[in-house]
Amino acid sequence: MKSLFSNNSDINQAIAELSLQLSNFKADFLIYFASSNYDPTLLAKKVKEFFPLAEQIGCTTSGEISTGKMSDNSIAALAFDKDTIGDFEIQILQDVSKGVNVSNAFAAFENKFGIAMNKMSAEEFLGIVLVDGLSGAEEAVNEKIGDKTDIAFIGGSSGDDLKFKKTHLFYNGQALENAAILALIKPNVPFSILKTQSFVITEHTLVPTKVDEAKRQVIEFNNEPATVAYAKALGVNEAELADLMFKNPVGLIFNETEPFVRSPRVVEGTAINFYCGIKQDVPLKLLNSGNIVDDTALALAEMTQKHDGLKGIINFNCILRTLDLKNTNQLGAYGQLFDKVPTVGFSTYGESYIAHINQTATMVLFGNKPA
Repeated sequence: MKSLFSNNSDINQAIAELSLQLSNFKADFLIYFASSNYDPTLLAKKVKEFFPLAEQIGCTTSGEISTGKMSDNSIAALAFDKDTIGDFEIQILQDVSKGVNVSNAFAAFENKFGIAMNKMSAEEFLGIVLVDGLSGAEEAVNEKIGDKTDIAFIGGSSGDDLKFKKTHLFYNGQALENAAILALIKPNVPFSILKTQSFVITEHTLVPTKVDEAKRQVIEFNNEPATVAYAKALGVNEAELADLMFKNPVGLIFNETEPFVRSPRVVEGTAINFYCGIKQDVPLKLLNSGNIVDDTALALAEMTQKHDGLKGIINFNCILRTLDLKNTNQLGAYGQLFDKVPTVGFSTYGESYIAHINQTATMVLFGNKPA
């Protein structure tokens, strides 16, 4: 694996810099993430021109992650050769906001590897999923994947530097909108999935008793107006709620200890709009925030030891975590956690792991031995 980075604002010069960094390395697969401030159509075309032999996927971002740093207005990439990734297949889902069907994509995966998706080993195969971050289709994409396979598809939703106007995915020279990319990979090295979020589960339960799923809006919690119930759980006045929700999201709890975070986005009257879907009558727990850098450092150290060292990392890190790191002046410290390992990643508009989640980092870790 080899990590690449450029913050040159000129696309031609930036790609040329990446090309120099990749000299004497035969890349078969390239994943790259870039600021939306680059022209996406031109960028995708130029990346393919400079790296014609590598299959390519990627997307626009709200911040980039590379080896040892987090940045804005840059391009970060990770190149893989056959020693790391033995084989792979990439499929595109189009017009995902109008409905999601993964049948053709999964048929292509099965044809490529000669194994039914529901028979593939989660220890041998890895999925990557990138979704248009403004399509609203993340729940549907993840649900359709989960219906057909136990293979973990890890990924995130493309961003546009917090403009919330238009995001793009990249595939072999094309810039795509309203789409999703599914990549099924058979690595030649051990790998693990790391999901980390820095929250403590409280005793407060909020049951969404009235929701508008299409708007990702909760109208009532616990049969009360959503803002009333949420403020009551936090022990604050409703007027204070909008400023405190960021640090106190809610979570769907798995095995009593593992939160899958759902982050409030904005108060609308007495309703609350969220960054991901909320199911009616499914209980959620109020969460209190912890320290992102400390928690991530601990999780990485544990996985590094289990793998006897790491060869590479792909990090899908929520934009809300990035904003928290900026607000607490910890952006540099977080980036430094990845200074010893070739790393690529980006600040997402949502993360994918089993479901669409928020305020989480979902990572793929490539190691030296099985964890």
